[in-house]
Amino acid sequence: LFVGFSLNDDNFHRIVDAVRRALARTDRSRLGTVVTLNADPLFEQLWGDDLEWVHVDAPSLPEAARRFELFLDAVSRTTATSGHLLNPRFAGLLSPPEVELAGLLEPLATWAESVRGVPELAATRAVVQAFLRELGG
Repeated sequence: LFVGFSLNDDNFHRIVDAVRRALARTDRSRLGTVVTLNADPLFEQLWGDDLEWVHVDAPSLPEAARRFELFLDAVSRTTATSGHLLNPRFAGLLSPPEVELAGLLEPLATWAESVRGVPELAATRAVVQAFLRELGG
């Protein structure tokens, strides 16, 4: 999904080229989807073989922009994840508050391991482990 790029932008061209090379050996017909506020037939013709086009349908540009914001909010709600928080590969990228939170959760992970095999805690342990997995643990 390409959002917020000018289709004239060199960075956009580099990204599309990198995706094109990465997917060269797949059967994928398009490289991605571009969401725009309005149609641009020239760009659609230029990039039509590589990109799928979706336009915000609205009577005015401000209304299209508002609908686009709502769409992005909906996308972010469905894709928001904290799966990086306890994943050691991302430790160097955590913000100070995330580092603090990860540190607070480490004893919980230790506890979950320590009660393995304790029948009366099996259900609770399963919930805790699912929670930790969602956070990358």
